[in-house]
Amino acid sequence: RLQQVVGDLPLKPVWTDVLNEEPSVVAEFLAKHVDGMFRNSKATVQLEPVLQLFCLLQAKDVFEAFYKRDLAKRLLLNRIQSMDVERQFVSLLKAECGAGYTSKIEGMFQDIEWSRETMSRYRSSLEQNVSDVTGRVDMDVQILTTGYWPVYSQYPNLVLPSALTQPQLHFWSHYKQKYQGRKIVWQYALGNCSVRFTIRNKQYDLIVSLCQALVLLCFNDQSMKTMGEVSKEIGFSDMEELERILQSLSMGKDGTRVLKRGGPRSPSKGSSINISDPLTINDKFTSPHRRIRINNLLKKKVAKESSQEERDKVLEAVSRDRLYLMDAVLVRIMKARKTILHQQLIPQVLEQIKFHAQPSDIKKRIESLIEREYMERDEKDRNRYNYLA
Repeated sequence: RLQQVVGDLPLKPVWTDVLNEEPSVVAEFLAKHVDGMFRNSKATVQLEPVLQLFCLLQAKDVFEAFYKRDLAKRLLLNRIQSMDVERQFVSLLKAECGAGYTSKIEGMFQDIEWSRETMSRYRSSLEQNVSDVTGRVDMDVQILTTGYWPVYSQYPNLVLPSALTQPQLHFWSHYKQKYQGRKIVWQYALGNCSVRFTIRNKQYDLIVSLCQALVLLCFNDQSMKTMGEVSKEIGFSDMEELERILQSLSMGKDGTRVLKRGGPRSPSKGSSINISDPLTINDKFTSPHRRIRINNLLKKKVAKESSQEERDKVLEAVSRDRLYLMDAVLVRIMKARKTILHQQLIPQVLEQIKFHAQPSDIKKRIESLIEREYMERDEKDRNRYNYLA
């Protein structure tokens, strides 16, 4: 039904006006719809109606930012239902907006494929070096190109145990020999681990994030520790995030509480954990499942604030990119024309940028470029601009 309405030529101006009343909001929700459609393995993916709505959007750069963020999560968390459908959608976006629009998105797909090839060569080298036991760890590394992917939280002071640093250094040595001059920055916030948990002669495989795994490893050598001691031992300074990690391990749903609060009484579910509260291994832990996934807990208020903060960062990045694009277009036109009237410059800029902007926005960027001495007003004609080499 939607496909028929949007495809009706007489109604296209109406749809254009409706969709662009609040273009950023519509672009964000359309990107979320695409993400939900691609995540749902049972739903039939219908690309044509989405593309028809997309063609009418003015804030295509906002859609790109949110779509790229969601695509990154699907790729990194291995939640792609069909790589062919994902690539088909990107090819449709490319046909509509050009190669420049999808260059970073296509780079993300290339990174995933190249990472698989790199890991295949790395595992082959391990099989050849039978005597080298330091690399004998089932480890998968995804090598991401800076600039293609969203920016993630950094934990530069995180302290890894030798069980993780040895295979990490082994892979880095292998990679450095193959690709000299390249630099690796480890994104610990994206890591996940499988931790073997043994309690009362029963074994469980816990699927947790890297930070959750480091917290659990703290309890190997001591039966009870406080949140402050855990923070110091693993080098994790974000106490709010550490509290959520501890809550996920001690206050989650049944079958995931591998830790418990110490002391004379147990806390109620969802209560906060103070820096001096003792924690210990839950000696009564039991679960009907051998393999258990423990997700990080987010309270509703925290989740809402986190989502809003992430959304604001995306929109801020889009606004910043728009300024850079307007500056680049202005400089390119001025460099080619050398001198131009204001009435001629504004329409040319509006024609070349790929988002909706007002003449007043262009005028502000002109003033900025004049201040930075990229261009100047003509002394005899104030409506004329001259390019400064």
